[in-house]
Amino acid sequence: MDEEGGRLRRGHAPAEGQVKMTRPDIYAAIDRERERQDATWPHDVAGNPQRAQYQFYAPHLLLLEKKTARLRALWYDADRERLRGELLKIAAIAVRAMEEVP
Repeated sequence: MDEEGGRLRRGHAPAEGQVKMTRPDIYAAIDRERERQDATWPHDVAGNPQRAQYQFYAPHLLLLEKKTARLRALWYDADRERLRGELLKIAAIAVRAMEEVP
């Protein structure tokens, strides 16, 4: 049952035999996602990450809000792996904010 007393929909119930991720697995996945983000996020003409724009919380918070809204929209209809992937992106963005903001 969900918080409103209704039935949980697809995407909420664990699949038969599905194993939880361990903390080391989670941190390794966040590290891989951070590397992917660093490779795809804006770079200057010399190929260096444009860190100046990320030295404030605002860009990170706006991106976290956008990704959280997407996760919320997918909540009832997406499969668990897609939900986990979106949550991983959110975690990696939060880590980046802590890395970048002095």
